[in-house]
Amino acid sequence: MAAVIDASPAAQAAAQRSGRQQWTEPLSVSPLWKHQASLPTLPVPDLQQTCLRYLSSVRPLLTPTEFEATRAAVVDFALSGDGAKLQQRLTERRKAHPLSSWLITWWNDYAYLTDPSPVV
Repeated sequence: MAAVIDASPAAQAAAQRSGRQQWTEPLSVSPLWKHQASLPTLPVPDLQQTCLRYLSSVRPLLTPTEFEATRAAVVDFALSGDGAKLQQRLTERRKAHPLSSWLITWWNDYAYLTDPSPVV
């Protein structure tokens, strides 16, 4: 028996389209995922807090002019309704993955499998 890390229909369909199998962990090999179902799920970060964190993280990297343009774009994103729509989609994705992380497929695919650049 094996534990599928992200068993959602969307993840299974994406894996099938890409020609790869869902990653599984044999339960008989390791107790690593033994308590997975009892752990709290990863929360979706608050939109306003995310915007503020983003601005504080890019501040040292930008000139004052670039920062003001970035700040204006972030404020527009947060207040225009686009940010709220995307936030709602993330919240829905979290609800669709009650036994896993809403981020795991994206994290694995984009952080590890898509970009061949070295991590360090």
